Amino acid sequence: MTTLDLHFRTRDGLISHLTNLPFGGRRILAHAVVGDVLWRLATSAVGTKNATPVELLCGSLACWDNAWTEQPFPEGQMPYSCPLSFFDIAGFDDRNWREKVRAYHESMQRSLRPKDAVFFQGFTVPYVTLTSRIDIGFKSILEGEYNGESYVLTPAHLRLATDYRLAS
Repeated sequence: MTTLDLHFRTRDGLISHLTNLPFGGRRILAHAVVGDVLWRLATSAVGTKNATPVELLCGSLACWDNAWTEQPFPEGQMPYSCPLSFFDIAGFDDRNWREKVRAYHESMQRSLRPKDAVFFQGFTVPYVTLTSRIDIGFKSILEGEYNGESYVLTPAHLRLATDYRLAS
């Protein structure tokens, strides 16, 4: 995979460019930023043999000399922070990597406690700060708030989480 020689003054400018413009015959269907990693679901490049309809793309965002750029991860070296909701759509078949991603999310969800935050992208509520956790057998009920409104987070909600921030 080649590195795009794109440099932007702001991180948001780079993300906007990488998620709104078609490139290499691909169109971005969805994206999520987890820390400094940009995840994208894209239509396959036109004319690619044996391509899956939707590809999972991942790149590290970094700032060097006041310019933001992306360094794509090769398919076998992607981090484990991929949003679980992307799995159902992407045609990425590495079972070992998928198991590690699921284990990462399960570990993060098990460790969530009050004052931790769960982040989402593409929703009207960008994050929920947890206020309580009730463990019942193998399941947990998480309650939280955003801008004074209370929310209950179900396993389905956690599946859409793009990031977790543990309180210090």
